[in-house]
Amino acid sequence: MNHFKISISIIFLSFIDNTVFSQTLFEDAKGETNMFIGQAPFGWARFNTSDNSASIGYNRVRLAGFDNPGKQTSAFFGGDLKVKVKDGLGKIVNDKKLTPGFSINGNLGLQHLTKTGNILAAYIRPQLSYTNYTYLDTLQIKSNDVNKWETGVMAHVNYQVNWADSVSGKESYLFLGISTGYKRANNYDQLDDGVYEVFLDSTGNAAIVTETSGKKGTYVGYNTMPLNIDIAWLPEIFEKNLFGINTYFRTNFFKEKNTSDIGIGVFLAQDGKPRNIIGGLAWQFNDIGNKLDKEDNLIERSSVFFYVGFSIGGK
Repeated sequence: MNHFKISISIIFLSFIDNTVFSQTLFEDAKGETNMFIGQAPFGWARFNTSDNSASIGYNRVRLAGFDNPGKQTSAFFGGDLKVKVKDGLGKIVNDKKLTPGFSINGNLGLQHLTKTGNILAAYIRPQLSYTNYTYLDTLQIKSNDVNKWETGVMAHVNYQVNWADSVSGKESYLFLGISTGYKRANNYDQLDDGVYEVFLDSTGNAAIVTETSGKKGTYVGYNTMPLNIDIAWLPEIFEKNLFGINTYFRTNFFKEKNTSDIGIGVFLAQDGKPRNIIGGLAWQFNDIGNKLDKEDNLIERSSVFFYVGFSIGGK
């Protein structure tokens, strides 16, 4: 409920501040994005209720005109820091220990502005992450903390197509994104949740125990080749380009029991700035082929989440 209140508050603030300049991001349930179409300099903060994560970042574009005279092709570069807390954003400190994981991501590439106003962006996105995973050993009945540094580098191609209807003159925007590359992954999200209890004391009929939550199993790492696809459409409704729909696909090749996820959602954009996505609501269907042989059906394996963001710098 607290995440919901935060999401609604940020969306409301974004509405009343007509100077908001957000970012091109359609996030999945892991708080990851496949869309960074280059644009004017901006900084941003972002929250994802499914991933219990927050990110802050900045991108810089060498624009045509004053900054890059006479050029249709420009370089852009930047990066972001993402912090994720497995027990919720309100529990950065747990058992007197810092428990967040974090990742540092970079963006480096080119964008091309066509004569018709379409934008093609190609870039690489290296990543370095540190995460604390808790696995519950059901044989020895104990919990194991695994701290891992994991790396990856992704190659992205994004394309924004805009057109006006020949009869009504209404403008629409289509966003396409695809990425692949290398990423170190593990089996944490594939395992079932569990709780490990340690008995401390008892008084009469009451018992005092401490609980540790985690995944039932042991850590297994993989070298994978992800494939991410995003499609989004922002039509003009009542002379405004405010509400759009998006869908995405996620999978990882060379991973044992390779799973595939799909998502659908709606998002909110700033009118007149179609690439400035303020936030969205998405429904993700996990492991659509049930490669993990879960007893839950596809609906029960799905997740609904918000992602919301706002500008903290830019013009």
